[in-house]
Amino acid sequence: MSHYPKKSLAILQNFDFRFQRILMELDQHKSKEGAYPDLICFQEVDHFEDAYKPQLSQRGFEVVTNWRRNQDAVLVGWQSSKFKLVSVRNVNYNDVAAKFKG
Repeated sequence: MSHYPKKSLAILQNFDFRFQRILMELDQHKSKEGAYPDLICFQEVDHFEDAYKPQLSQRGFEVVTNWRRNQDAVLVGWQSSKFKLVSVRNVNYNDVAAKFKG
């Protein structure tokens, strides 16, 4: 069942439409004190530099990305007031799966 049953496919594929709904969803998960979730994970992230990065930074998140297929990324974010990045290890699951194919 679609969350937007009366919206056309063209609107649903529009980045601005989708991104505003992502931000609305994130904002809905703020605590009563106004704190955002400690950790977030997104997939199929595009428009990172011009959209996700500044908006998530305004909400107190630091983020790392792992780009897939040179067109979208997986994003992991955390509240910079609560966590400090120690290291990053990107894993491409297609590469890992290929090691197990006989």
